[in-house]
Amino acid sequence: MRLKNKKLNEMAISSAGSFFSSMMTLSKGKSKELFEISKAAATATAIIEGILAVQRTLGSVPYPWSIQLQQRAAAAAAVNVANIQSTNFKKGIDVVPGIGRGDKVSAMLEPGERVCTEGDKPGVN
Repeated sequence: MRLKNKKLNEMAISSAGSFFSSMMTLSKGKSKELFEISKAAATATAIIEGILAVQRTLGSVPYPWSIQLQQRAAAAAAVNVANIQSTNFKKGIDVVPGIGRGDKVSAMLEPGERVCTEGDKPGVN
């Protein structure tokens, strides 16, 4: 009976993780509100994955030795959550990516202006 409850619990946690992962993917976009939704979903997913990692150690290693694995899994999850929480919403780019030197198309930019692709600013001609 206990094994059945454990499996049901893992399935419930796993499906919640899948939900938040889907939310994170759907909410990727250009607005700050969508970024915050994505950040919350990524945080929830990382916490759920951390819980699952700790639970998996319970069945994989006998008791006294599983404590160290649980601590490592919990610490890794905490670092992952901290990394997600430290991300900030940014608009535009500061460095043009690519390989090589020199401009392919010269651009005379004013201070504070940035180069954007058509997809970055819909409706701007």
